[in-house]
Amino acid sequence: PSFRRRTEGEPGSAGADPQEPTAAGAWSPGGSVEFFEHMRLILKKGEGRQGLPCPEVLLRSGSPAPAEPVDPSRGLKALTQEEVEMLYEEALYTVLYRAGTMGPDQVDDQETLLGYLQQVFGTSSDEHTTATERVKKAKAPTYALKVSVMRAKNLLAKDPNGFSDPYCMLGILPASGAPREPSPHKEQRFSFRKGSKRGGPLPAKCIQVTEVKSSTLNPVWKENFFFEIEDVNTDQLHLDIWDHDDDVSLVEACRKLNEVIGLKGMSRYFKQIVKSARANGTAGPTEDHTDDFLGCLNIPVREVPVAGEDRWFKLEPRSSASRVQGDCQLVLKLITTQRDTGMSQRGRSGFLSYMLLLSRLLQFEHRSQEPDSSSWRGELSGPAATVLCLHGAQSNLSALQLAVL
Repeated sequence: PSFRRRTEGEPGSAGADPQEPTAAGAWSPGGSVEFFEHMRLILKKGEGRQGLPCPEVLLRSGSPAPAEPVDPSRGLKALTQEEVEMLYEEALYTVLYRAGTMGPDQVDDQETLLGYLQQVFGTSSDEHTTATERVKKAKAPTYALKVSVMRAKNLLAKDPNGFSDPYCMLGILPASGAPREPSPHKEQRFSFRKGSKRGGPLPAKCIQVTEVKSSTLNPVWKENFFFEIEDVNTDQLHLDIWDHDDDVSLVEACRKLNEVIGLKGMSRYFKQIVKSARANGTAGPTEDHTDDFLGCLNIPVREVPVAGEDRWFKLEPRSSASRVQGDCQLVLKLITTQRDTGMSQRGRSGFLSYMLLLSRLLQFEHRSQEPDSSSWRGELSGPAATVLCLHGAQSNLSALQLAVL
C-alpha cells in the first residue's frame, strides 16, 4: 500500500517525463534500497504470520512439508460392547439369510462360515448359539433383483427390409401354487402375450418394457430395472424379446415393396400384408396380428451368483415348434432392501457396516498369522472373503465403493 501512495517519480529518474508525474504504485530503480528495506519490515511484522514457514522453505521444492497436527479422532474408533454385538448380529444375519449361488472360490458350507464368525468375535459356544437362534427368529430380509438389459445380437429378421424392431418385456414369475402335472402335449413356455399356465398373465405393474430399437438385429438398450422378490427360492426372471410391428393398412404395406430384400424378404412381405388385412377387420384372435416373437429367457432367481453376474444368455424358443436365434446380455445382482438387524434399525449404512466388518476380519486374519504376521500380504482366507462378498452384495455396494473400502 505504501507504494500505491507514491504519486511522483524519483527526481533524476531516467526516462521519466518531467511534465507528467509517475503513475500511482510505480517503482523506479532509484528506490531499490527503500523497497527492500520496506519488505524486511513487512516480513518482521505480522504477529499472525508466525505459524507460517519461512519464505525460503516454501521456495525450495525439496524441503520437507511442515509438520501437520495429528487429529486424535482420525481413523476407526474402538467399538463399544453393544456395537460389537450389533456387528456380530449383522454378520450372522448376512450368512443365515444369504441368497443366490456361491462361486467356486467361495465357502458354501453355512456351519463353516458361522464357526469362523464365532472365532472372529471370540464368543463362547453358548453365546454363539444364543446369538444364532436370536437372528434366526428375526424377520427375513426383503430381496430385490437388479436387472440391466444391455444388448442382444444375431436376432431373427421379421420385417420385409431384412431387420427387426426389437424390444424386451421382462418381469418376475411368482412360484406356482401346485406342481404341474405331466402333459403329453408339446412343452409350452410362459409368454407375456400368450398368458401363463400359472394362473393367467402377470399384472401390468409387474412387467417392464425397454425402448424399441428400430431396424436392427443387434440392438443396444443399456436400461436398468428393479424387481422385488417374494420368494427367492422359487421366483424366476422371465424376459421376452419381440419385434414391434405397428398396425398399418394394406396400402401402406404395399408401399413398402421397395424394402423387400431377397426371397425371404418376399415371404415376410406377404405375411405383413396378411397381418395388415387381419388388423383391418375380418380376422380372428388378436394373437394373429400382434408383434412377432424373437426369443425368451427364464432365469431362476436362486441361480443368480451372490456376487452378481454379467453374461450372455442364449435365447430360448417359446415352444418346440417356434424358431429363434441370438443371445441377450444381462447384468444381474441380487440385493436386500430391508434388514431386521440392529445396525439397520439405527440407520447405519451398508457402507459403514461393511467397513467395520472388514476392519474386524482384518484384525483377526492378521493375528492368526502370528508369529510370522510381519510377512502377511493381506490375503483373506476363504471364509473371510465369502462373508465380505455376501455382505457387499446384500448391501448393494458398487464396485467403486468396494474398491474404496
